[in-house]
Amino acid sequence: MKKAKTFFCKQFKKILTEKDITQQELAKKLGIAQSMISQWITGTSNPNLNTLKKLSSVLDVPLNYFLENLTESNLEEKLKEKDIKILQLEKEILKLQKEVSDLKLQNELLKNKNTTNREAISETLRFEAKQSNFKTRCTGK
Repeated sequence: MKKAKTFFCKQFKKILTEKDITQQELAKKLGIAQSMISQWITGTSNPNLNTLKKLSSVLDVPLNYFLENLTESNLEEKLKEKDIKILQLEKEILKLQKEVSDLKLQNELLKNKNTTNREAISETLRFEAKQSNFKTRCTGK
């Protein structure tokens, strides 16, 4: 990862000099803070893929200009891998959403069951109280 940062920094500094563009001008064209450009130059940060695409467009260089040992086909392969991972994550999210939905349904059923149980217990207690009342009246105890 360090090597990639070094390569990007080297290429980035080189193209800024060749295009005679200031950090401030580039930041304005990209719609980002100038401090971000400074971080790219010092190697403390790298642009994300979307910003890298925008950067290559603004500076009129191919995307792989900034990427060592990556051809367009390698980059496309990496993007496809990311797309596959995204699809897998989306499937996992759907699965988890279904599980949450099932758990909510189970919770609702338990609430209803508990309400029914409480009503049955209350009814039983009322019945027992009536029976006790009846026995007391009949036996006088």
